[in-house]
Amino acid sequence: MGGQKLSAKAEEEVVFLETLLQQIAHLAAKTEEYAGTKKGDDILQAITRQLTAIRQKAMMKNLGPVADSAGILAIAVGRGSQMQRTRMLREGLTSYQQLIERTMKATIGADLRKRAEDEKVMAQRAATQNAAAPHPAPGQGE
Repeated sequence: MGGQKLSAKAEEEVVFLETLLQQIAHLAAKTEEYAGTKKGDDILQAITRQLTAIRQKAMMKNLGPVADSAGILAIAVGRGSQMQRTRMLREGLTSYQQLIERTMKATIGADLRKRAEDEKVMAQRAATQNAAAPHPAPGQGE
């Protein structure tokens, strides 16, 4: 994150998305394991289960697009031959990783914009209050 100060909600989302990236790396390794076996139904079921769990956790965090993509990928890898499933997993996990990275960037950007806007409003209020405060007449001391 580069030492950026984020709100608690944004920090929680970014940490969750970072753990998703780690899980995606694990799923990519499982995909390569699946590609190298003759019959990898157990591996495929584990991948599907993990994608479904990711979908549920993302739904609980109100990350709809992230959840939807995981659900779509979980369903899509259940179709076709082993070669088609492997290709679908490789391509799907790559695009899913990119989606997570874009979501992280958008979350951080939105939080920083909100913070800047809040600081601007606070500065305007302070300026308004200072302008409305009575000033002593010249020569009457401080």
